[in-house]
Amino acid sequence: MKSENLMYLCKNKLQMTRLIKISILLIIIFLFYDTLFSQSDLSYRNDYIEFDSTKQNKILIHLKNNNFFKNNEYFSPIIDGYTLLGYNLAPSLVYYPDSRFRFEAGVNVLQYHGLKNETEFSPILSAYLRLFQRFDVVMGTLRGNVMHNLIEPMYDPEFQFTRPNESGFQFLYNSKLFSADAWLDWEQFIKHGDTIPEIFTAGISAKITFVDSDSWNMKMPLQFIARHTGGQISHRSIPVQTHCNVAIGLDAAKKLSGFIENFGCFGYYFLYREATSSNFIGFRSGQAYYAGINMNVKNGFLMLGYWNADNFYAPKGNPIFQSVSHPAHDLIIKKRNLVTGKIGYHRTINSNLKFSLCAETYYDTNDNQLDYSYTMNIVFIPDFLIKIISD
Repeated sequence: MKSENLMYLCKNKLQMTRLIKISILLIIIFLFYDTLFSQSDLSYRNDYIEFDSTKQNKILIHLKNNNFFKNNEYFSPIIDGYTLLGYNLAPSLVYYPDSRFRFEAGVNVLQYHGLKNETEFSPILSAYLRLFQRFDVVMGTLRGNVMHNLIEPMYDPEFQFTRPNESGFQFLYNSKLFSADAWLDWEQFIKHGDTIPEIFTAGISAKITFVDSDSWNMKMPLQFIARHTGGQISHRSIPVQTHCNVAIGLDAAKKLSGFIENFGCFGYYFLYREATSSNFIGFRSGQAYYAGINMNVKNGFLMLGYWNADNFYAPKGNPIFQSVSHPAHDLIIKKRNLVTGKIGYHRTINSNLKFSLCAETYYDTNDNQLDYSYTMNIVFIPDFLIKIISD
């Protein structure tokens, strides 16, 4: 009898804890409903200081600071729940010897609150060259994470809090009708005899603009990611793997005046293929669809979507969309059906300071399971002039 009473109390306590957390989420939605971003627009979280050709002959200090709180209340077997609370601080020295070139050197500090003696330091060393009028080349530390503008099932925006630095090389092109970001992020280097694998990610994020008038906007995103794990000179214990994801979409919006800035819809088709023959995850191909509607207003967005997947795997995507369990890789849920909802509020205090709140829900229609998360951010990215070097 005592054992049954204890189990009853524990169950009620767990239900009460979940109820409190859901209530917090609903309060956030209620408070900011009247100041509701597009499906893949994370500009409110951008913490990259853009290239500025007007700063020729200047030496500056860049101070990038991103304070974040993200609570993931996940209960499905696909991914466990967890909380990220901490900061990313990246001071750097910047020199523009020419209107077409920027050199940056500094250090990136990543710290989770409550995790003592485990601060992560990584170098910042970036050479940014405006090779042609619309074509830039970056080597070293990249213009990465949320700046790639990839859709969530392909690339998890949470990497901004867990792996803020990407390093390798990158090509950027931007025009009125077409923009593209192609990069190679070298994640793990190996030497002869190492027992760890070589790991790198190659990606392309492009967008074709069909219509951009005063009343309508229509674009086609084209996205590709390949993640390779292997290396000929490594004595690794796992087989060579190259997992590829492709997404093609259509994003259309009707521009409005007043409080609601635009109202639109989006649709994406995804492919997964393993380019090698390891069959490491249990299947080598799959596909998915993602469609929904979104509304943008002055200070935010509201989005509703539906995700349908069949044997889908994306090693860099948000795990909640996958067919492979994140904590238990031998567990495969072939068919996934999710109803997704997002609502957010953001405010740009000035050009160097941003604040944002975002709540996200994922309802699994197969298991009748609701997973949700909420995020709060303060981004501070000032720069300070140190010296002007005269010719």
